Amino acid sequence: MPQLCPTQQRALTELRAALAVSPITWLSSERGAGRTTVLRQLCADLDGEFVPLANLVMQMRTANPLALEEMFERLISEALFQYPAVVCDDVDLLQEVVDGCGSYPRTNWLAGTLQNCCDFAEKNGRRIILGVQHPPATIRARGYGVSLQEFTARSEEHTSELQSPCNLVC
Repeated sequence: MPQLCPTQQRALTELRAALAVSPITWLSSERGAGRTTVLRQLCADLDGEFVPLANLVMQMRTANPLALEEMFERLISEALFQYPAVVCDDVDLLQEVVDGCGSYPRTNWLAGTLQNCCDFAEKNGRRIILGVQHPPATIRARGYGVSLQEFTARSEEHTSELQSPCNLVC
């Protein structure tokens, strides 16, 4: 694993603290901020399964295009059966497809899928950690998150910030 910079290390520490409170957590950041590196480190620390969105894309090659949510749920559920934690990165890209496309016929179905996965994780002592730009409402309502602020190699002045359902501004 690559060494984490101080901003990433703070985010990792805060994610661990969030997991002590709730089995449902997220790490939000803009693309390119080092989120995947932090999530991979957390996944390794938890002996979990890392599920990048690329896995969903590969599975969808032979599936019905309208089965995005089912295939996503299948990937997460199968991992939850086998591992104590599942880390899924770039969930916002899937959310943009199913919620952001005016002609997609199953708007908000992803929320139900996430709800089902969260219910299973909570009932079975498992953890779900998502990597997103903006966490879905289903996740914000029942978990805790950390925001990884942008940083540069020369500047480590930005810090991560713990978010809870109580202090989020929607």
